[in-house]
Amino acid sequence: MYYNNKHIATYIKESTFAITRERALEIQEVEIEEELLKEYGFNLNEDTTIFKDYDIVLTTYGLVMNDIDLLSEYMFNYIILDESQAIKNPNSKRYKSIKLLKSKNKLVLTGTPIENNTFDLYAQMNFINPSLLGGLQQFKKDFATAIDKNKDYEVTTELKKLIDPFLLRRTKEKVAKDLLAKTEQFLYCTLGTQQRKVYDSYKNKYRDFLLNVIETDEFEKSKLHTLEELTKLRQICNSPSLLNGEEEYTNDSVKLDLLLNDISENTRNHKIQVFSFFSSMLKILKSHLEKMNIEHEYIDSSTKNRQDKVNNFQNNENIHVFLINLKVVRSRFKFNSCRLCIYF
Repeated sequence: MYYNNKHIATYIKESTFAITRERALEIQEVEIEEELLKEYGFNLNEDTTIFKDYDIVLTTYGLVMNDIDLLSEYMFNYIILDESQAIKNPNSKRYKSIKLLKSKNKLVLTGTPIENNTFDLYAQMNFINPSLLGGLQQFKKDFATAIDKNKDYEVTTELKKLIDPFLLRRTKEKVAKDLLAKTEQFLYCTLGTQQRKVYDSYKNKYRDFLLNVIETDEFEKSKLHTLEELTKLRQICNSPSLLNGEEEYTNDSVKLDLLLNDISENTRNHKIQVFSFFSSMLKILKSHLEKMNIEHEYIDSSTKNRQDKVNNFQNNENIHVFLINLKVVRSRFKFNSCRLCIYF
């Protein structure tokens, strides 16, 4: 949480403008006494005086961009950005639109102030306190290059000192003292004979490719190809059958066998979440769970009724496994019934 006012009023009124993600707006349950205007689409007719009748106006980033010409004319008491990493790109239309809004006070809330580099932090801090870090090019010269590229500890410390007075951080130790400590366990396995053959074949082919281009101009141009080949090696470790559009390979996977055995042993006593970067891997897992008669829920980027599936997993005692694609974990879902999380 960042703020540009040292003393934050405990009772926020006078047309507070709260902006959040679209999915968060859909599932938001607000229990407050203030008058709330929850907007999926403004019908302002070039008149923002409607806001004076409400204490809180709740909307999304997308709608702000659509109606920025009108919204930028109104002076709010507070502007609150939920999941403010949404404006992390200072060159984006979303960031530029949000910057046009006017208010007496500003708050930004985020659990991930830096996702890619320090420019993410710059964008959010520049919204609440434009003069603090200077212009974009000045910030790049003073901080970004030294921190992101050179990992300069002294410059990092200097930046931390600058932003600390505007930072409120809630840690687990402060807000959930009764929460049990996280226990991490790493399970290791060795590739089987057939799976090892597929892995070595791809590894050797790619190694030969690198040796041929590493001393040429083609090396810089092959970065995307490098990422693709490394992804294939990851897929092979999960299951060789993930190699789409290529010749058929064995479905044997020691790692998959280990996971299924772990799920089978724990579903009687625990609810389990399984995360994977590959939706195709989750579909393979789903097929195995169906054969094992283990009831489960499944979410990937194409799933529409996500909150319904979350609720079913939370409340249905017969559902013990939740398969989730890592690409959708940023959605605001609350889980309090799960005791075991597996990253596959």
